[in-house]
Amino acid sequence: MRSMPKVKVSSQSKHSVDETFRRVKNFLENNDELRQLDAKYECEFNEPNLSGKVTGEYFKAFMTIQSEGDGSNIDIVVELNFALILFKHSVQKKLQDKLDQVLQS
Repeated sequence: MRSMPKVKVSSQSKHSVDETFRRVKNFLENNDELRQLDAKYECEFNEPNLSGKVTGEYFKAFMTIQSEGDGSNIDIVVELNFALILFKHSVQKKLQDKLDQVLQS
């Protein structure tokens, strides 16, 4: 079985792990743009472990948040369906930009 192409996005936040988790969870659950990309878009979060999973017909994404210094670090790994392989870099850039925006203020 061939593995799906992966995109990894990481970001540091000046916010606590709880605040970072809240912000990213809210973004992933409530972003209409993301929901429009895949009709089967679903989110599942594990708040005690500061992790989550977002799935759709064309991708799977796994999120983890860890404490780092006074802030936190977030990693998101997206496994793309082979139909989206040509858009790998676009997906990575757009997700990185959105994540950085969510964690800015």
